[in-house]
Amino acid sequence: MALNQEIVNVIRENFTDNMLSLGMIAEHFTMNPSYLSSFFKKQGGIALSDFITQVRIEETKKLLRDRQLTISDIAKRVGYANSVGLIRVFKKVEGVTPGKYRDII
Repeated sequence: MALNQEIVNVIRENFTDNMLSLGMIAEHFTMNPSYLSSFFKKQGGIALSDFITQVRIEETKKLLRDRQLTISDIAKRVGYANSVGLIRVFKKVEGVTPGKYRDII
């Protein structure tokens, strides 16, 4: 399996961990963080941190369909320490807050 795909797999398997970071992934592959970062961007055309955010936002959108879950519950399930971080990132990426997005869907 190509290294880039292995990195993607590690992110998809660990995005729920709010400690997931470039440093953690680099350590997993025993690689220099800056090399890993530039390698990932060259291979996939997206920064590693942006990819982590993308995976988390995709999952957030799925979880927002379950109206029993609070935004805080969802934040913890997708790797944010609290709802504030999720709301800020979600609004930046989607243009609306998770609560507004939930009302739209």
